Amino acid sequence: MSDAEENESQVVIIGGGLAGLASAWYLQKKNISYTLIESSDRFGGLIESLHDDGNVVEFGPDSFITRKPWALDLVRDLDIDDELIFVNKTQERIYIYLNNKLVPLPDGLRLLIPTKIIPFLFSSIMTLRGKFRLLLDLVIPRKNIDIDESVESFVTRRFGREALINIAEPILGGVYNSEMSTQSILSSFPQFKIMEKNHGSLIRGMRKTTNMQSEQQSYEKGFASLKQGMDSLISTLVKSLKGKLILESEVIEIQKNNSIKLKNGKSINFEYLIIATQANTTSKLLENINKDTSKLLGQIRYESVGCVSFVFNENDIPQSINSHGVVVPGISNKNIDGIQFSSYKWNGRVQTGKVLIRGFFGGPNTREILEEKDELILEKVLEDIKNILNITTTPLNSYLKKWINSYPQYDINHASLILKIKNNLPSNIKISGNAYHGIGMPDTVNSAKRAAEEIEIDIKENEKL
Repeated sequence: MSDAEENESQVVIIGGGLAGLASAWYLQKKNISYTLIESSDRFGGLIESLHDDGNVVEFGPDSFITRKPWALDLVRDLDIDDELIFVNKTQERIYIYLNNKLVPLPDGLRLLIPTKIIPFLFSSIMTLRGKFRLLLDLVIPRKNIDIDESVESFVTRRFGREALINIAEPILGGVYNSEMSTQSILSSFPQFKIMEKNHGSLIRGMRKTTNMQSEQQSYEKGFASLKQGMDSLISTLVKSLKGKLILESEVIEIQKNNSIKLKNGKSINFEYLIIATQANTTSKLLENINKDTSKLLGQIRYESVGCVSFVFNENDIPQSINSHGVVVPGISNKNIDGIQFSSYKWNGRVQTGKVLIRGFFGGPNTREILEEKDELILEKVLEDIKNILNITTTPLNSYLKKWINSYPQYDINHASLILKIKNNLPSNIKISGNAYHGIGMPDTVNSAKRAAEEIEIDIKENEKL
């Protein structure tokens, strides 16, 4: 081995976000040696928490869903159960800002499906005509049940245009930061297609498959976070990993002789490789290995997103807000896509007597604001939040973060694209991350777990030879 080379590692992991760190954790549990390489000066990727003046400010995800077990399993695996906190129960889970008013989602509305007809009919969330059009879902026949389509096409077909604009766009689109016209229904909300296939009507399907009483009781524990912020999961992972972890070291090339070349000129040989970077970065890294796979990965688009958190005195909030937040449809012509009431949603986020509010921007209707200077972004986001919530005072603190080209887009036929990518990958190269089978933390952890499991299977099979 030349002076420019380092010792061989059984597995090299490229990327030190949640996917890469979780991959290392599951390899470690299987007694498989690894080296993890991260190009930036910190681990965690999109997960980043700031502790300032008694405030716990999240720049990335503030929680994970517990219905998908993998993130919760990881927390318990790391033995930090005592750090778990569950989302607070509030009178209103969420508001929609319509016609310059905060309109609570009607009781029984699950995403965009009304499971209780009377509260839905008496809500001001839609016009009477729009409501009756939505209820036609009960009689509209199923169609294209095994074919992917856009969320816009699906929602309009089942529920009508008004439901798309007033409900689906701010709620469903907000989860994926995507344009409804290009977002895949099969990859982002496959349960809707399953309901249509099995029940004909989504309303009937939701009512038949959901025990509303148990659903309401379990909602309080439907989302979980950590007392000191989500980055405590990252710090715990890093402390628990015994393999070699390298920061500020960029991989510039994967070579055909099963080695990676670093920007500093050094090389590391590997038997297996897990690439846990963004798909567009992974695409560039694989150019030298498989041009077809590289091109397929390059088809996964990314968009940007941003948020600003503000701390106010509780007395400066003119109305009692007992809610998790507000979604803002594009028809409202605002610079923000939504507002999260962080200190109402979670305990321990600010000092007593203070309120922590986070505004989101960068969605399909607010992409332009990302091009502005930070000072102007702060000004515009604050103006909208104050206008929507009728606040007249100045915040005590503000915290701005932009994630440029960091949000993967699940376009139509995304699932078939991922299948092609997986089928074209060399057998000793695995991929993990939020660009493939789900953008949330549980799916990201699961992708890492699967990558480690696939390597373990390969190693055991090779040992038999």
